[in-house]
Amino acid sequence: MGEVLQNKYGRALTSVVLVFYFLFLIAYLFPKNEARNRLVEPFEVAWNYWRLDQYWALFSPGIRNINFHPTAVIRFEDGAELAWQFPKNSKEGFLDEYRGEKWRKLCIDSMPWPDFKEYWPDIARFLGKKYYDSSNKPVSFSLHLNWADTPKPEAKVSRDNFPNHTKFYTIFVYRYTARDFE
Repeated sequence: MGEVLQNKYGRALTSVVLVFYFLFLIAYLFPKNEARNRLVEPFEVAWNYWRLDQYWALFSPGIRNINFHPTAVIRFEDGAELAWQFPKNSKEGFLDEYRGEKWRKLCIDSMPWPDFKEYWPDIARFLGKKYYDSSNKPVSFSLHLNWADTPKPEAKVSRDNFPNHTKFYTIFVYRYTARDFE
């Protein structure tokens, strides 16, 4: 009889944990709003600590309606500007593309979007230090999104013939201080 009771309680506990997990997961995946945040915030630290968060984009990314790439512009004291492009897919071969995919994923698919805005000052400081010259210091950094509308599927446009990225939007501007170069 003792085994049956333990088994019942074990199953009940497992059921409660699974129901909580799936209900919390559903709430976690909802778009961010005040009601969702009130439900999720009390448990979010533990949730993220145990890496229970889910990013379904890995398995089923949203179909994009634009073809885009971010760029950065660094302005220097003398008025010169340096245009810097984030890494793109390499056409040099599979191994090169595989090696650069994580960096490309961060820079291209994540960097220009508001969910990753906490990284924008860091990338600005990183690139400012990379191109620092004491005789002509960087003054400002700007992050831009360049895009073109994605052709409809029935147009059957190959990757090499996609339209040029003629639309442009400034996402973020950062003014360097002396502390950024210490």
